Amino acid sequence: MPRNRTPLAKAKLTGQVEAKPERYANRVEPKADDIGNAPDNFDEPLIKLWDEIKSDIPWLKSSDRLLLGMACRLQHKVDTESDLSMSAYSQLRMTLNAMGASPVDRNKITDAELEDEYDPLDEFIN
Repeated sequence: MPRNRTPLAKAKLTGQVEAKPERYANRVEPKADDIGNAPDNFDEPLIKLWDEIKSDIPWLKSSDRLLLGMACRLQHKVDTESDLSMSAYSQLRMTLNAMGASPVDRNKITDAELEDEYDPLDEFIN
């Protein structure tokens, strides 16, 4: 089975667009609003998880709200229940992977603050 397409926003963050411009030349990201705030029916621990995951995965859009809600509820269960089946952990992992949040994906993203760090080589090159 072929791999899923990388979302254009994620490809831009990870540098894939610059590395392989021909792959993304005719690609248009579907119009979608930002993911927004947590649903009204979330209590305080779920709202904190929502905000934490949202900041870890900045490319999420409004169409990802259901996945993010599932991830929050599953993570809350992992945090609060001691007797969980392995299928709950597996479901959380699959949900995070569906949002592009595996550790491998997260390590590919460059942090804008790190890009602005002082580099002594700039004095000689630029």
